[in-house]
Amino acid sequence: MLPQDPACLKLNLPLAQQYLVLLKDLQEMLQLSGEIDLDHLLTQKDIFVTQAVSQNSAIDWALLKGPLSSALEELLKMRETEGMLLKEDFLSRLKQIESLIDQIRSLSGSVFNDYQKSLREKIQALCKDIEIDETRLAQEVAYLVEKSDIAEELVRTLSHLAQFRQWLETEEAVGRKLEFLVQEIHREVNTISSKASSAEISMRVVEIKNELERIREQVQNIE
Repeated sequence: MLPQDPACLKLNLPLAQQYLVLLKDLQEMLQLSGEIDLDHLLTQKDIFVTQAVSQNSAIDWALLKGPLSSALEELLKMRETEGMLLKEDFLSRLKQIESLIDQIRSLSGSVFNDYQKSLREKIQALCKDIEIDETRLAQEVAYLVEKSDIAEELVRTLSHLAQFRQWLETEEAVGRKLEFLVQEIHREVNTISSKASSAEISMRVVEIKNELERIREQVQNIE
């Protein structure tokens, strides 16, 4: 149902005057005392009429166009400013994550020596006065290093970070895409932590996760 036009109450003055004349005539004919006042006329409901008021939409729009346009412009400016601040925050955190990834790559380069030293110390502690087979030791260390290789995860993580940067430059809605990338980066660094088995690397992974959590919270504000 379409909304009705607002109503306007008006006085039917000619009819009210006729009522007044007739009431005075009636008073004279019946020789009634007293004064005829407004209360007597108010009992005649039909002296008030209701008329529909037509709205002029063109005039209404002319009055509202200016304020509405200004409000929309302010809203767009506010969202643009907020978007730029979010972008700067994202770029800063991405840079920090890349720095941590570089540190992890450097730490992973010393894994071979660390494994060899650790394994040698354990063997010597368990088997005193037994000569260590260096060839066998090198094979075991090589196996452990291969098992803990994180090169692929590092490459994929950096690729996701680069993709994140690219999507920040687009004009389309990227909120869901960015959220997906955050999940993928989180998955990769989890794998890095579990494969590397290094306290130093795990510490960097924790820092990366902290940055990712802050990014994830901000991504919720993006369409």
